[in-house]
Amino acid sequence: VHDLPGIEFIVFDKRRGSTAIKDLKQTLSGRRFDVLLQMQVAMRANRLAHLIPAKRKIGYDFKRAKEGHSLVVNERIPRLNPKDARQHVLDSFLSFAMTLGASEEDCYPPRWNIAVSDEDKQFAYNYILPSQPTAIICPAASKRERCWLPDRYTEVIHSLERKGIKTILCGGPSELDYELARDIMALTRVDVIDLVGKTSLKQLYALLSKALFVLAPDTGPLHMANAAGRPCVGLYAHSNPA
Repeated sequence: VHDLPGIEFIVFDKRRGSTAIKDLKQTLSGRRFDVLLQMQVAMRANRLAHLIPAKRKIGYDFKRAKEGHSLVVNERIPRLNPKDARQHVLDSFLSFAMTLGASEEDCYPPRWNIAVSDEDKQFAYNYILPSQPTAIICPAASKRERCWLPDRYTEVIHSLERKGIKTILCGGPSELDYELARDIMALTRVDVIDLVGKTSLKQLYALLSKALFVLAPDTGPLHMANAAGRPCVGLYAHSNPA
């Protein structure tokens, strides 16, 4: 999202601890903002919100506020109706936009407008032809317990092949990503393109946007595929399916 128009990014690296907080203070010195959307309730985020000078600081209702959240906001998004015990995180974020005056028609359906270069589009065309239905499987999540088993991914690949659908494996450059990809490639009896750890984020987004559908556990590429408007099959046996 670094090249979205009209947005300045100030990166806070939480791994740097107090040094990152000091740097943020220096970066924001002399600046004032019209509004802060405090979309996180963790203590670290609330501490940062205290440092950001803004006239309006909009946060969550009392029920969802925690870890000092109420101390750093002066406005709140609407509380949930008693019958709506849960709310999708995307809907809660859009509540901030509507608190600022956006209408429901402005917010739904959400539009992401993520910029993709011609080079990244060409990268995707090199692997997914319009005439060849292709599914993408991103087998790994950040934690092993969220991942499905290699032999079951392989069963899906073989079933897709019988239906004339090709498969591409995608994922990040972590050892778990590579391990699952190796195990799947060793088990499969059909041609599969292994692009795990071989794409930039924008190349991956371009690929996902051309997939027939995307199969993955609770992991970033599944959300990227959703943003690209592609059908998603999410494996949420371990994560919260709501």
